[in-house]
Amino acid sequence: LFRGDFKVEKVDVVGEEQEDRTPTALWPSDHAGVVASLILPS
Repeated sequence: LFRGDFKVEKVDVVGEEQEDRTPTALWPSDHAGVVASLILPS
C-alpha cells in the first residue's frame, strides 16, 4: 500500500509459481508476496 504523488513503475507477485517450490515440493512460505517499484516525485 502506498499513498501520495507516486507512479507505479512495476509490480510483481512472487512465490506463486510451481518453480518456487523447494526440491521436496514444499512452498517456501504460506503466502505469496508483492514487490513494487515506485517512481518518486522529484
